[in-house]
Amino acid sequence: MFFADYHTHTCFSYDCEENPESLCISAIKKGLTAIAITDHYDCDYQEYGYPMVFDVKAHKKEIYRIKEKFKGKLDVVHGIELGQPHACPDIAEKILKEGNFEFVLASQHNIKKLPDFYYFDYTKVKENLLDAMISKMLKELLELASFKGIDSIAHITYPHRYIKSAGSDIDFKKYYDNFEDIFNLMIKNNVSLEINTSTLWKGCGFSMPDEEIIKLYYECGGRLVNVGSDSHTAENVGDCIMDTYRTLKRIGFKTVISVTNGEKFAENI
Repeated sequence: MFFADYHTHTCFSYDCEENPESLCISAIKKGLTAIAITDHYDCDYQEYGYPMVFDVKAHKKEIYRIKEKFKGKLDVVHGIELGQPHACPDIAEKILKEGNFEFVLASQHNIKKLPDFYYFDYTKVKENLLDAMISKMLKELLELASFKGIDSIAHITYPHRYIKSAGSDIDFKKYYDNFEDIFNLMIKNNVSLEINTSTLWKGCGFSMPDEEIIKLYYECGGRLVNVGSDSHTAENVGDCIMDTYRTLKRIGFKTVISVTNGEKFAENI
């Protein structure tokens, strides 16, 4: 049975210390058949002074070494989590050309000219400001979905993780028209929707996006999905993936994507 985690991080990410080999060993012990190692590169990091260091050549060398080492036991996909490529397209294109990644997971951690959503104190952000932030985020996600060279969009409701952790919540239903526009463009461009399970294994009670937004994607005709834990430790690799497969099947999905040598395939769930 296909059991894959298509969003994981290692010590090549600025916010992670996990050894790639340890990650793979844990994945095998948990019964995973595939993982994509998608270390961070936020294209606009220089604007905010983030400690972003990503050695593309060293990363590729190490991932291909462990691909060979675990061949037959675990399918290891050479990936990247490319943050805000639409904000700095020249930088994004340079990284993609240099890395020649098998799987490009695009994400939006911030809106232009503002820091990562992580840094806001959502106990103090007023409703009208939050509404403006989400509206701007969704507008930029349309730009992101248009960016050539990406395979999937990660945690499309990313701020929800921090808003909920702050004891608040957000009603995404009033933005469904925006989501429909994004989903239609993703479908047109053959870009997959990631279902991120980090908010499930962290106890928030929902995935990113949540089940209702996944249903909306399905109703728009979207069928390309991949599931990722967003793990930054070997302990969490694969967490809540199987539960999410069951949710997807309940909605109507029959497959998730797999990637081999940069080509997408459908795997039954």
